[in-house]
Amino acid sequence: MDRVTKNLEIEKIYSEAVKSTTVVVAHYHGSTVKEITALRNAMREGGCYLKVAKNTLTKIAVSKADKSALNDFLTGPVILAFSEDAVAPAKIMVDFAKVNQNLIIRGGIFEKNALDVKGVEALAKLPSLDALRSKIVGLINSPAQGLLRVVNTPAVQILNVLNARK
Repeated sequence: MDRVTKNLEIEKIYSEAVKSTTVVVAHYHGSTVKEITALRNAMREGGCYLKVAKNTLTKIAVSKADKSALNDFLTGPVILAFSEDAVAPAKIMVDFAKVNQNLIIRGGIFEKNALDVKGVEALAKLPSLDALRSKIVGLINSPAQGLLRVVNTPAVQILNVLNARK
């Protein structure tokens, strides 16, 4: 790989690392191209970016992006999942690792905090941002629905009496 290509790779990894909230690192040795392609497609659907890169280039890029906590996980053939969503890459990687025995999660980073394997698994168990938003909307709507039901109950009962009287 020539110097220009290396610099382009470093810039690409750097740009993904800077805009990502969560980065998950996994060991993929022994996985087939078909399995990696399936993982890449799942990541793309989840709004994540998957990258296989040289560890030396990755170490330079993440150090530049102030996420050097990832350096401990960058040994051997690794694959990195980047995302602005805090939960998505962890959830997709953990689910994929359950099906594919060759994918071994090494760790990750959430904002600037390093996560071990248990930390990544705990992050994967959290609900997604959309699920949390829907729960909040449901909680906000619940009192209004209850109030509406209480206000409408006497009118409904009067209508039932009038319909019975007919």
